Amino acid sequence: MLEKQLEQILQANNWESRYRFLMKLGTIDNLPFDEADKIDENLVSGCESKVWLVNKIEHGHPVIKASSDSKIVRGLLVIILHEINLVGLDNFELSTSLNKYHLANHLSESRANGLKQVYQQILHKIQQNS
Repeated sequence: MLEKQLEQILQANNWESRYRFLMKLGTIDNLPFDEADKIDENLVSGCESKVWLVNKIEHGHPVIKASSDSKIVRGLLVIILHEINLVGLDNFELSTSLNKYHLANHLSESRANGLKQVYQQILHKIQQNS
């Protein structure tokens, strides 16, 4: 299901379509997050929207979980986490992923900066558990 939704974003022929698909992407199925983890301690600073990040251990492996109060940001988080899982944290580049899905040129400067903060916080959380 996720792969099909990501393919729709890749194949969208205009920003409005891509935006609609992106908003649909940020569902609980694609971005499961425990409501109990929506606490100030897990908030990412530097984002206009509220973004929560936690690093959980599942089946002996660290797993980043994320959520936001914004549909569009939840969709962007799905893409970021999917791409990190796909290429690995060491090979992940935020700008490459945003360009891959034709999103980079459509994000405001503040949203792009917020996503950079999210990525930096992901790195920090993973390093804490290393």
